[in-house]
Parts: sequence; structure tokens; C-alpha cells
Amino acid sequence: MKKLCAILGLLVPTLACAAYSLSATEAAVLEAVLRDEFDTYMQGGNSLIGSRLGLPTATAEAVSQAYANGPTARFPATLDVTMLIAGPVDAEKASDEQIVSFATAGSPTVRAHLPAGLAPAGQLALACRRMQWVDGSPTFMDCRDGALAGKEEVVRLKRELDDFYLGRPTTVQVSQLAVNISMYASLLTSGHGCPKNIDTCRRAIQAVDRASQSKQLPMVVQRFQQAGLDLSPYQGDTAAAKPGR
Repeated sequence: MKKLCAILGLLVPTLACAAYSLSATEAAVLEAVLRDEFDTYMQGGNSLIGSRLGLPTATAEAVSQAYANGPTARFPATLDVTMLIAGPVDAEKASDEQIVSFATAGSPTVRAHLPAGLAPAGQLALACRRMQWVDGSPTFMDCRDGALAGKEEVVRLKRELDDFYLGRPTTVQVSQLAVNISMYASLLTSGHGCPKNIDTCRRAIQAVDRASQSKQLPMVVQRFQQAGLDLSPYQGDTAAAKPGR
């Protein structure tokens, strides 16, 4: 299943006050992207949040499969790398209030030490600094709540997009996605489902054909330019991507 962020480009937040005013559909699409992107991050999938945090991601299921035959040269008994480990928690295998076991299809069991103050939950995303093979299980240690880190990154993204909509210089990522969001929002049909029904919203976005995108893109760029927004990063990236350059 494709993420909305992958379809549209990058993650962006809604804005309450800016030089460029979002339409109701634009705001709905933005909210849907936020929800979809954060859910993907929390499940250990590839996400802009994880990328910006510099966190390699892995599901507990993938870790269990990697260590199915025990530690190897490729997957050693000790890993000293900060990464996000995520997945559903197996409540029946709880052995300690501060150690959780993730639910995986096979063996070995993947465990993690919870940070102080974080209670076990049905689904967890933990940013852990190291992993050790302990009693036949890959066990993650020195962890912090990955959800908090993700929420902090969303706040930072909001600040960056605020700057863009106020006409201030920003990154190519922000300007690129702002253009894409507005383009897709203008092409969605009624009943698109954004933001409340993520699956319906995703299907509506996927249904937008390339010919319509090509026709709408110049109008979106022009509308942003007329609002005084800085599109130089976006235009520079677009020019560099043209064939022959």
C-alpha cells in the first residue's frame, strides 16, 4: 500500500495564518498526509519523519527474520547504532514491566527495554541506541519514545512550512511538496475522503491522471508566485532534473 507522502512527495502541515490561504480541500489533503505519514513512521516503515531524524527504521518482524538463525557476520550479536524499532507488542510474553516482547510470526522473540515512564502499549515505536543478543533474543536497549521524537519533527516541519507560506526562503523539499499538495487538491473529485478516511483519500489521489497533473502544475506555480512565495528552490530543482542537464 502506497503512502500518501510517497504519492504526493513529502510531508506538510496545515497552517492557520499565512500569506497564501489554503482552500478547504488543500487543508484536508494536508491533514490526511500528516496522519498517514505519522502512522507509517510509527509502524517502522519508510517515512520523511524517520529520514529527517536520521533514524534507520526496522519492524520487529524484520529483525526477527534477520536473526532467525542467530547472530551472523551480517547481523552481529551487538549493534551500536541508533535506529527505530517498531511493531505490535505481544502482551502474553511480558516478562518485566520495563521489558516488552514484540509480536512476530516466528522466532526469535524481539525484545526492548522501555524508557522510564513509558508504559507498554499495543503498538510501539522506540528509538534505541544499541541492540544485544540476550538469552536467544535480539534485545534493544537505551531506548526513548519514538512517538515523541516524531511529534517534535512534525512541529519543526510546521515551522518550515509556515516560513514558505509567508514568502520566506525554505528548502526544496518544502516548496516541492507545497506545489504537489495544491496540485492534487485541485484535481480531487467530491467524496475524496480526506482527511477522515485515509484509504478513500489515498485512492482518490492515486486516481488523478498524469495529463491532468501536467495541465494543473503551471497554474499552481503561478498562483504561488502571485502570492509572493519563494519558489526558487523548487524551480532550481526542476531545472536541474530536466533531460540533458
